[in-house]
Amino acid sequence: MNVYWGIEMEAVVRLSWDTGFKATKQFLKEINKWTVQYNVSPLSWNVAVKFLMARKFDVLCAIELFHSYRETRRREGIVKLKPHEEPLRSEILSGKFTILNVRDPTGASIALFTARLHHPHKSVQHVVPQGLFYSLDRAVDRKTEAEKVNYQQSSV
Repeated sequence: MNVYWGIEMEAVVRLSWDTGFKATKQFLKEINKWTVQYNVSPLSWNVAVKFLMARKFDVLCAIELFHSYRETRRREGIVKLKPHEEPLRSEILSGKFTILNVRDPTGASIALFTARLHHPHKSVQHVVPQGLFYSLDRAVDRKTEAEKVNYQQSSV
């Protein structure tokens, strides 16, 4: 057993894993009540973890984030993104959206919009928010994968 500063590291990893596991179960229980009520597909474990990670495993804040995210997508007509089809493909490849690999002090992603690359007369209005959502979704996926690797390495 590794001991650092008087703390048993296996116990810390186990405690944080238990907390995350319980938070994810609680989040899914609450969200999937909503999915049943509105006849939509239940959320997967991986998607639940993404919302919880964004709110440092605060279940109530993650639920609020999920509903805000869902409502924004509904309002903007962003239901199913097709990044390999035009015009979204060109929007993504335009370079106007950049998600930095660094985080702000609170751990949030930093997204840049390069206005000089935006040409309103050439863009379809609904495609711009689709490009942003696609970029943000990919950034969350990258962060989740990096944290999985870090967790697995710390558990060894």
